[in-house]
Amino acid sequence: MLFFINQFCWTYDPRPEANPNHLPFITWDYQDEYIMRLEANYQANRDLLTEKSRDMGVSWMVLTWIVWHWLFDDAFNALIGSRKEWLVDNFEMDSLFGKVAYILDWLPPWILPEGFSIDEHRHKLRIVNPENGNTIQGESANTQFSRQGRYSVIMLDEFAFWEWASSVWTATADSAPVRFPVSTPKGRNNKFAELRFHEDGAIDIASLHWRLHPLKDEAWYEDQKARRSTRARAQELDMDYEASGNERVFSILRTNKMLRSKVIVPAFELPHEVVERNEGRMENGKPVITKRKRWLWRLSGGLDYGTRNCASFHVYAKDGDGVHWSVWEWRRTLGELRAKGWQGSMIQAIASMLLNECPYYQGIDVIWADPSMWAENQSTDKGITSLYEQMIDEGVANLVPGGQNDKSCIDQTLAMWADVENPMFRIFDTCVGQIAEFEGLEWDEWSEQQGMKKNLKETIVDKDNHSWDDWKYYATSKSSKPAKRKPEPKEASASWFQQKMKETQKQARKGVRLVPYGK
Repeated sequence: MLFFINQFCWTYDPRPEANPNHLPFITWDYQDEYIMRLEANYQANRDLLTEKSRDMGVSWMVLTWIVWHWLFDDAFNALIGSRKEWLVDNFEMDSLFGKVAYILDWLPPWILPEGFSIDEHRHKLRIVNPENGNTIQGESANTQFSRQGRYSVIMLDEFAFWEWASSVWTATADSAPVRFPVSTPKGRNNKFAELRFHEDGAIDIASLHWRLHPLKDEAWYEDQKARRSTRARAQELDMDYEASGNERVFSILRTNKMLRSKVIVPAFELPHEVVERNEGRMENGKPVITKRKRWLWRLSGGLDYGTRNCASFHVYAKDGDGVHWSVWEWRRTLGELRAKGWQGSMIQAIASMLLNECPYYQGIDVIWADPSMWAENQSTDKGITSLYEQMIDEGVANLVPGGQNDKSCIDQTLAMWADVENPMFRIFDTCVGQIAEFEGLEWDEWSEQQGMKKNLKETIVDKDNHSWDDWKYYATSKSSKPAKRKPEPKEASASWFQQKMKETQKQARKGVRLVPYGK
């Protein structure tokens, strides 16, 4: 294979410094090792993830590898994918199929399949070998990617930038025994990064950093640094997953050391006084007197509900100067709770945490909670109910729907941090999950067409933002008190029958079988 590539294959580079632009594909040592790595993984039916700096020749290497198998294997069908169709095939050299057609067009005629004609056998998103029936097919990112066929190998080009990447990865597992996801990094909030940093090491990884290239040295790198932004350099050259992601919403929290030192502070005990209470009973002939803390700062809660995703609760305190503090944190998934032996529901876990673990709960007036908890979509033995009603049944009745405007909360938070010396929102360093989320929160990136219709700085990446959500519910909500639950009507009273009729109507709309009263 290496002999074939070095002796017969050509590449094309349109840049002036690459004159004469059409170049024999003479591989460097790192390219030899990488091409043989592709072959070894293919023969062993193992996926291979390739993280790379730009301009390392990875696309040319994978495509010549594919062409070799297309020419010489008895049965070989490859699928080439990228995030947009024009990147897969636009009949120009900047597309993947354009490169494949170029490789074939520059091969000696005697190597090509008998009867092969580029005009006859090269179609849009498909190249056919007339001698053995092998095909190279193309497809752009979509929710049904690869599901219509079966392939020997699938190449996923610049996979960190794909929409529907998780769905694609799931589908391709059944469509081909070997997959080659290839990409420069784009932060850690994408499927490519998830595969790269999978704690089980479930995929082989090839790293092609620019330092492997014999023609690139420190002088070259310094020149490139001057031409690129910090983020572009991290993405295109340094393979830096942390710095190469979408623009950070609160980048100032990472870059301004003074602000960070004032916002993230060591935890301390909140101001309080000790109050004695006569419990109204006697023990050993003496009245039982208990002591509890009465917090001198106003306390509230923020709650974002989740089961498979993380449920997040924080206690927020407001001091006499109007400064808001995040002082206590609880973040769990139901899976994490199950692993520790919890047998109840997430609602029961949250209620147990509030009533038994949270040291501030008795002083909390209002918990600003996920508005979806008020939706009546929970089927129980009592009929259709809401998560909010279930919380009341567990003894927690001080919930109020929180605010939901991300942009408004972002503006409000940044305004609170405008005075670097005296920020109006601070976080205890024990709230490690919330700190990590605030540091990692990213603006969503939209296509050019979407950007023409919407404000690019209005939406955030909807991932790993549960602590942000509970802060948002608290910070953007107006002062309110939890609604009082109406007392249950007496059985067989007029109001009791009215309530039963409403419950029956709700169940009917949900498709629940109706049972006449009294049976």
